[in-house]
Amino acid sequence: MANRHVGEQTVQLRQGYNLPAENPYMMDFMPPQHQFFFNTLIYFIFGTLDTSGRPWTHILTGEKGFITPRGENLLYIKTKLHTNDPLVQNLQNANQSPDPSSKLFAGLGIDLTNRRRNKVNGQILNSKFNPDSGITEILLLTQQSLGNCPKYITTRSNLVQFDLNPFNNSQSPTIRSQSENDPFPPVVQNLILSADMLFLSSRHIDTTHPTESDMQVNHRGGNPGFIRIDKDLKTIVFPDYSGNRLYQSLGNIESDHVAGVFVPDYKTGDIVYITGNAENIYDKQAQDLMPGAKLCTKLTATTWIYIPNGLGIKTTSEIDKNINYSKYNPPIYYLSHEKQSRKVKNDMDQKLFAKLIKIKTLTDTVSTFTFKLPIKAHYKPGQHLILGWKHHFSNEYQHMDEYNPQSLNDNYIRSWTITSILPPNQSSTDEIEVTVKKVKNGAVSRLLHESRIGLEVEYIGIDGDFTMEETEKEKEKEENKEEENKEEKRKYLFVGGGIGITGFIGMLKEMERKEEKEERDVVFLYAGRGRDVELVRELVGEKMRERVEVFESGKGKRMGEESVPEDVGERMVYLCGPERLGSAVRLWLKNKNVDAG
Repeated sequence: MANRHVGEQTVQLRQGYNLPAENPYMMDFMPPQHQFFFNTLIYFIFGTLDTSGRPWTHILTGEKGFITPRGENLLYIKTKLHTNDPLVQNLQNANQSPDPSSKLFAGLGIDLTNRRRNKVNGQILNSKFNPDSGITEILLLTQQSLGNCPKYITTRSNLVQFDLNPFNNSQSPTIRSQSENDPFPPVVQNLILSADMLFLSSRHIDTTHPTESDMQVNHRGGNPGFIRIDKDLKTIVFPDYSGNRLYQSLGNIESDHVAGVFVPDYKTGDIVYITGNAENIYDKQAQDLMPGAKLCTKLTATTWIYIPNGLGIKTTSEIDKNINYSKYNPPIYYLSHEKQSRKVKNDMDQKLFAKLIKIKTLTDTVSTFTFKLPIKAHYKPGQHLILGWKHHFSNEYQHMDEYNPQSLNDNYIRSWTITSILPPNQSSTDEIEVTVKKVKNGAVSRLLHESRIGLEVEYIGIDGDFTMEETEKEKEKEENKEEENKEEKRKYLFVGGGIGITGFIGMLKEMERKEEKEERDVVFLYAGRGRDVELVRELVGEKMRERVEVFESGKGKRMGEESVPEDVGERMVYLCGPERLGSAVRLWLKNKNVDAG
């Protein structure tokens, strides 16, 4: 049983958990099931320190049996390393350095077909590297063992080990930073931003009690894009999701302020290594950096290395069909400077509350709710209202929740498109309507639909770029058109599906109000089923309703590429609906040589 060091305890307390100093889950031996598990793997995650004490994370690969347990506390590994893998130098340093910390290691056995994972750490007893073949032998003394939960791991059932060429491939050479100021090149940025996992190594060096020093290596996962890149292009930021509350990696970062990761690309077999200075960001500072995250980690690279075909495992096809994202994954949290980020307008330190003053039922699952805001606000048609609901829900810790896995990381902040418009001749208002569908297993939408007049919720702000205000490029295009033909109308194509119709209601109302002064050519294609189709009649004004072509599921014709007007290249296209519809529409536009970005 290991004691938690001050870094781990600090993180736990900042997260509101006052846990015993002892860690009852850590064992000082590998139980038989762990030994058997390691022996069945074709890849193993491995953390070491370099000559400067910086953590690096590596992946070791081989055929089944390349890891051989030799009792409860010894592991023998025979693998092949790329000559540019930083592990080559780190193992040499562990063999030669008198510093005991140079021999520290952390290991993670993980099976990406079933989400099983077990951790070990201890010391490197010996290693041998053959520079001609890349064959490497490592003998490890394991001093701590721990089983891990399966949350946030993306499963892949078609991974295969491939034989590493230990030498540089001249057609795809290794790229490495030349100084601490070097940013990630585009190939590295693209790999990071498309990844659904990384592996994180950290250290805790106790100079007073050297035997208490150790390393940790952990998996971090989420939906593709959960790792973000900061403006300096050499810092990655990733959120901390609800886990087992041990905070071993974050505790090490809290005490030692360094970490190392590798980010894999399983389709190409490419890998990027990053080591550098790390920092945990909490509470308001986390919200300022990464809106939506309660706790996140920054890793600023001091060195990075990109090795094409350096991973040692890859999928059997370029299109990974056998991929399954964890149902516990929260939505992507973007950095505050990114366009997709939820930019909060209201001061986070000053809590303001909006009051529910009116409810209008449209269907059995959709209603329009009117809120009285604490201050007058300006907004544009298409923007959304952001409300906080956390104070209506219990904050009790849960490790797993199979019935409602998303609740574990829910910050209970919701945004809904505003379906009202500003009163005539006014630039702001303190009454706003939103139209909301009651979602199965949706905690907040259920609460709202079951609420009564007088409900109060936190008012966070108004935001959104889904508006009809032209960009500079679009304005220039419009001005050129006006010179050519002053009588030509502005042209739009709206495509909506299901509750996505709410994204257009404010725009249509504003158009209807201004139609006498500024007529616009609008084609609106809407796909829905059952009661959703009634929303067209309930929400769209009479003058605009005749411009909506409705495609009702199971009745009549379906929306298809032929539904898109021939002059779509001359129209501004707006899309709001399910991802499946969005993918189809982008393909139709591409087939008509229209940029679908």
